Amino acid sequence: MGCVKTRKDYDRERYLKNKAKILARQKARYAALTPEERARRNEYGKKWRSKPENRAKDRLRAKKRSETNPDYARRWYLQNRERVLAKVKLRAKDPRVIARRRETQRRWEAAHPEKIRAKMEKGWAFKLLRSARHTSKRKGRIVSIDVALLHALLEKQGGACYWTGVPMLFSQNSPWTISLDRLDSDGGYTHSNVVLCSWWANHAKGRMSGEKFREIIEKIRTAPPRP
Repeated sequence: MGCVKTRKDYDRERYLKNKAKILARQKARYAALTPEERARRNEYGKKWRSKPENRAKDRLRAKKRSETNPDYARRWYLQNRERVLAKVKLRAKDPRVIARRRETQRRWEAAHPEKIRAKMEKGWAFKLLRSARHTSKRKGRIVSIDVALLHALLEKQGGACYWTGVPMLFSQNSPWTISLDRLDSDGGYTHSNVVLCSWWANHAKGRMSGEKFREIIEKIRTAPPRP
């Protein structure tokens, strides 16, 4: 005995047979809407998607579609790539999205300090070099250093800050985090003009000369403790 088709099966066959016409009619109908009607429809869609049960329906529908047609998402993206990228760029500039991403990153870093430290220990030299190249490109400075030189400097300094002698850290959000400094603030990032120092010392020095900054550090060390 053959399988009996239901009304849902007939509707599905009819939709697939006339899919192009139906989509064209929907696009024409949407293009004819006034801005107020479009805003009202968008607001209704946002309210509908704000309910958990409706979001679950959307996820279930997308899962079924991906199972029956695995290439659907890829084909849809290729057809709407420009619109998707424009929407992504617009969302990237949204202050609410930026604040939410920063908060999520802050919570993740607070919950995984070991992973942050391992990541910094593995790629600190690449990060400092990339930052130096980015800054120099904007200000027209010379960059002739490489990752091997930074590792050699770290070994030569014994892991300590060049200006203060305090051991540097590979963790983020610390005044003793490792950073790259120039002896001559007007020069570029060359082999004879770069040292490794703590984030605090780098920002405290600013554009001062090395001699003047060493005098300040020495005064801080020899100053009597306050009562």
